[in-house]
Amino acid sequence: MLRSISAPRGTIMLRNTIIAGTGLLLLFTVLPKPAPQPTTHIPQVNYSVAAEQPATAIESTQTTTPAEPTPEPTPITAVEPQPEPTPVVPARWAVTWVDRAATVEQVNIALAVYQDMGMSKQGAAYLIGNFMQESHLIPCADIKGDGGLAWGLGQWHPTRRQDMPCDYVEQLKWAVNVEMVRDTPALRDVLFDPNASIETIQVMLHKWERWGTLGLRWQYSNTIYQQL
Repeated sequence: MLRSISAPRGTIMLRNTIIAGTGLLLLFTVLPKPAPQPTTHIPQVNYSVAAEQPATAIESTQTTTPAEPTPEPTPITAVEPQPEPTPVVPARWAVTWVDRAATVEQVNIALAVYQDMGMSKQGAAYLIGNFMQESHLIPCADIKGDGGLAWGLGQWHPTRRQDMPCDYVEQLKWAVNVEMVRDTPALRDVLFDPNASIETIQVMLHKWERWGTLGLRWQYSNTIYQQL
């Protein structure tokens, strides 16, 4: 009869038992002792948060050169265009009163013409006063002297007034720029000289006009001159 017996490892087990007749055979099997299992070390983990340690400042032994400040950019200022200088315009010559030989308007027109031409104040005043005596500042009216031969602002004879215009302003210019230059050019220079004396102007006007009667021409001239 065979019988199996369970036993823990490391003990002697009766493997087979045979009983036959007179003999008894006992077979024993020695089970080896199991080898010890290696122990695995599991490290203990500390899950607590370690306290932060203050950082130790490391002093630098190198010398640090401070950076130079960056200059501020210079603002660009727009250059405004400069206005053109206003030309100095001399005050206009004008009178507010004259003798009845002419009108204030006639005298002021003549003053404006001669001022624009560059004539001196005394030159313009005495030339206009001379015309007031000769023609009352009427360029082409029926006022004719010397038996009807003389005509125009200066009462010129036919040989001197061949190209004379009858327009008032044009005749004022013609008398100075054409007839005077043609007959007595030195008078024109005197009239435009700011330093010329009144006596010189009177002498030269007489030479140019060749009048026979002085009349009130210097009185008219002085009235104008005193208002300039």
